[in-house]
Amino acid sequence: MLLREPSTLSESWTGGGTQNHIMFGDISAWFYSYLAGIRADPAQPGFKHFFIKPMPVSDLEWVKAEHQSPYGLIRVEWKRLGPKSYQAKISVPAGTSATLILAGQGDREIAAGDHTIGF
Repeated sequence: MLLREPSTLSESWTGGGTQNHIMFGDISAWFYSYLAGIRADPAQPGFKHFFIKPMPVSDLEWVKAEHQSPYGLIRVEWKRLGPKSYQAKISVPAGTSATLILAGQGDREIAAGDHTIGF
């Protein structure tokens, strides 16, 4: 019998249940979906339209993330400028659009292209 290092995560800490949960898959998804805020729009599958809702946390100074959509590369990068001040650089692929959602600032539609936005 050949034993190998696991490349998947068990369903429980004791090793029971299924063994087909991608190792660190949920953590990676949390990074781009929540910290960077790249989220699919269920009404327009395939990232024809998507949401960007970055969620800065107190101990991080910056975040960079990207997602290869069928329409091109989506990029979100933010950095802390001050205690409550941030700057985001966002790339929206041609032929798509995004809604930027910033806490306390309302929603903002973003067309295709590269954008630098303070929040």
